[in-house]
Amino acid sequence: MITKLENLKDRMKTLWNLLIKTVITVEDDMWKLEDNADEELIDIVEELEVFFEPVTKELEFILHP
Repeated sequence: MITKLENLKDRMKTLWNLLIKTVITVEDDMWKLEDNADEELIDIVEELEVFFEPVTKELEFILHP
């Protein structure tokens, strides 16, 4: 379980570094980088939602009995 979270954290860190360090020479480079980053971020968020789904279900039950 911890390994999964560490993996997701590492992917986010890699994405952040990519966004910071990628050289953009033309506007198309920026749009391609943004599109790729969006896809990766969406994938990470979807995996986080699946990972935390059991907790979310329990909280939903507690908050809305």
